[in-house]
Amino acid sequence: MERPEDHRDHQHSHLRNKVMSDVTNTILTFPAGTDKKILNKVNKFFDETGFVNCDGVVPGGWYGGTKMLETNICIGAFNHLDIEGLVKHLEAIDWERPNHRCNVQLIIQEQWEDEFRIITI
Repeated sequence: MERPEDHRDHQHSHLRNKVMSDVTNTILTFPAGTDKKILNKVNKFFDETGFVNCDGVVPGGWYGGTKMLETNICIGAFNHLDIEGLVKHLEAIDWERPNHRCNVQLIIQEQWEDEFRIITI
């Protein structure tokens, strides 16, 4: 026989799934020379804070090595990220020069994955 609390738990299980954390770690790369304002177009996908360009939030050259990066690297960690929707959004962006779109990569690691995956846009 089903206990009342079992029914209540089942009734609200869909709510628990919605509020639980499901983080996707992301890295977005696009070529140097691309107007950094393009990130505003990328971030229109998000209701809240989107990607941040690594060279835009910390002093340039904060990373290892002896040279400055020659690409744009943007990072973000998002809860319940619609990866398919983000990919479609990135594909729809005018990347200013036609050959730049094929140089855009989205690198993702979902919460329960051990490795990153690369999606070429």
